[in-house]
Order: sequence, then structure tokens, then C-alpha cells
Amino acid sequence: KAAAHLVRLIRDNDYHIGTGFPGTPFVLFALADKSTLFLDEIYEFPYHLQGKLLHAIDDKNYTPMGSSRPVSSDFRLIAATSRNLPELVREGRFREDLYYRLNVMSVTIPPLRERRDDIPFLVQNVLCSINKSAGTQTAISPEAIERLKRHTWNGNIRELKNILEKLCILSDGIRITEKDLLLLPEFAPGN
Repeated sequence: KAAAHLVRLIRDNDYHIGTGFPGTPFVLFALADKSTLFLDEIYEFPYHLQGKLLHAIDDKNYTPMGSSRPVSSDFRLIAATSRNLPELVREGRFREDLYYRLNVMSVTIPPLRERRDDIPFLVQNVLCSINKSAGTQTAISPEAIERLKRHTWNGNIRELKNILEKLCILSDGIRITEKDLLLLPEFAPGN
């Protein structure tokens, strides 16, 4: 998760924002120069560091440790969350100013269980990616796709990817069938 990675970099990296803030992750802003930085599950970013993140977003620069000169980074930021940020703001767990800075444009994507018609496209897309990285050509039967469409998908796209990776391992390597799905506890009879 990006927020956890950012926090880890805050502890381990040699960059800081402003005076006296050693070890911040804003090297990621430098890496995102002239491109897009995606921060997943932004709600996980610790409250006590959200102000520093806000300043980095606003100023679009960071100062390397030991330097007095800020380094600019021209990046576009996309932040995502599965949580209700306005509620977290009300609870005092997410900074209101950071929320408004991030919420320039909001896009709500319904959970996968509410977009079952997207599943065949997503399955083909994920399988293509798995096949490319594994050097395979595993396909999936229409019956298996129909069974996937009936699943509850509490884990959304991450769960779909995980299940497809398992199925690629469990199948004959040529075609994932409904029978292969039944080997997984999530799809066992009665579930």
C-alpha cells in the first residue's frame, strides 16, 4: 500500500521537507516528476504527517537532506481510498485541509459486487497480465466466468487478481474451468 510505503520511506529515506524534518518520502515526488504519483489508501497516512504531505503537494518540491535548496517536481497526484474521508475528517482522523486539497475531483467507483457485468472484461485483462508475466497463455471458460460473476467479491479487484493467480497455478495451464474454481474454498459447494 502506498501510504504504508510512504511512512516507511519517511523513516528510512534521506529527504525532508522544510527545516528539521528528516527522513521524508518525498523522493517519490521527484520520481514522479513530469508524470503521475498514485497514493493508494491515503486514509492510512498518519495524521501527524499529513501536514507535511499537504505542504509537499502544494509546493511541489522537497529538500534533499543536507541541502538548503528545494528541488521542484511537476507531478499530478491521484489519491484513492476505500474509506469515507469526510467521516474521518469529522472524527479528527484525517486533516480537513488535506481532504480539500486532494478532493479537486472525486470519482466514486462502486465495489466489484455492484459491477458484475465488468467481471468478464476484468478477468481477461488480469489474465492477460498474468500470462504476460508468466510467459503462459492460460484462458478461461465461459462457465468459469459466469461462476466468478456470482461471487460476492468482498476484496474487490485485489481478490479477483488473487483468485485468478491461484487458478492459473491450479489449472492445467491451458484453460481455467468451473471445476478449477471448486478447488478454492471460496467457491466450494455451499459457499
